[in-house]
Amino acid sequence: MKKGLILGAAAMAAVVAAPSADAGEVKMGGYYMFRGISADSNITTETGNAKDIAAMYHRLNIKMDFIASPKTHAHLVFRPLNSNLISSADLGTVTDAIGTASTPGNDWSIRQGWLETEAWGVGVKVGEMPISLNDSILVEHDATAFGTWLLAKSFGDVTAILAGVKAEEGSASSTTASATPANQDDADLYALSLLGKAGSVNWQLTGAYLDADYGSTLGTTINTVATDDVNNFWLALTLNGAMGGIDLTGTIVYEDGFSGVTPTANSVSGTWDANGFLVGLRAKGKTGFGSWSGYAFYGDEDFDSVTNDNTVWSKTWDTGGPGGQDLMGNWAAAATGSAGLLSNATKNMWGIGAGLSVKAGAWTITPHLDYAALAEDRPTGYTTNQDVSDAAWGGSIGAATKIDTDTTFGLFGAYVDPQSGSAVGTTSIDEMHILEATIKMKF
Repeated sequence: MKKGLILGAAAMAAVVAAPSADAGEVKMGGYYMFRGISADSNITTETGNAKDIAAMYHRLNIKMDFIASPKTHAHLVFRPLNSNLISSADLGTVTDAIGTASTPGNDWSIRQGWLETEAWGVGVKVGEMPISLNDSILVEHDATAFGTWLLAKSFGDVTAILAGVKAEEGSASSTTASATPANQDDADLYALSLLGKAGSVNWQLTGAYLDADYGSTLGTTINTVATDDVNNFWLALTLNGAMGGIDLTGTIVYEDGFSGVTPTANSVSGTWDANGFLVGLRAKGKTGFGSWSGYAFYGDEDFDSVTNDNTVWSKTWDTGGPGGQDLMGNWAAAATGSAGLLSNATKNMWGIGAGLSVKAGAWTITPHLDYAALAEDRPTGYTTNQDVSDAAWGGSIGAATKIDTDTTFGLFGAYVDPQSGSAVGTTSIDEMHILEATIKMKF
């Protein structure tokens, strides 16, 4: 499923909120980002320098807002350059279809396109849009999109959100008599989310139901009978508030387990049909010299996420940006076998981390430390080569300064040291690192 509506409880009183512009106006903004990178982001030891990265990348991200009225507006996010290597060559003219991102380095990739309006007092959003649910833990997005219809309505202090997400369209029509019917190769996610405030605490309660037809990618991968659909249900609660000057956000997610699982379909399929849970906590606060932040999470061996991208706990987990390398995320993928369908960096995993943001003259310094480990060593269904590492520690440090209007220069480095697991005899592990220099201009 692809990975962004930011459902922040404090901001949901107006789900349809027009950009600050006059009716009939078109606005454009975005950023250009250049990055030089040197990295070793692979957990395994390879011959010579086979896995070293040394290159320069750049990205041009553009958002356009088309405004008919304060209530009705459409939006487009596209990238003429995404994570393109800087080289003495033509930039190319390849165009990606919206949301597919099958070759995300290609030029002119359209990332998002959607319309917002209001009908009879109900907020409406339709198209391919960013969606994030329950502190980006239940559903997480990157810069791609979800094909979605969404309705929103406030009832006093509570806002209700109803959404249908086309996780997989399959084929819009069957071309042969023997083909899977056009309505049996889809996967749809339906979500009902309630947001409100109780005293000083913001809350969000979400139920999400996945219906994957037997002809969909998910259905053909894990169903027991070739004509059986695959279903699952998630229930998530997020609470946010301040306590003693500390901003706290806690989330708990329950997963009911997939129906109709074929035990031999995947090496981790023994955990798919079992119910699971995940808990996560983020905290942040101010200091006399800047600010601090921290996180902790635990996902049991049976927990399956709605989306298969790792939650961005810190830059050690997910660097982001053109050519970015996800060191801790890559380690978790290798440690848990999460290259497989439905697996992710929170399944069978726990982790903690903390960082600072320190002002030093014109510079902002951001050190961070992280630790993560498997919740269970080789749980049900796992093969012996999926726990080559059972824990890892690491950290990162960044330094950024403003060099002109809306233009920053930054240096960043991260290091992760994977610890040996029970299957280390079959695979040699190695530490990981990344060094970056970045210039980013917003416009």
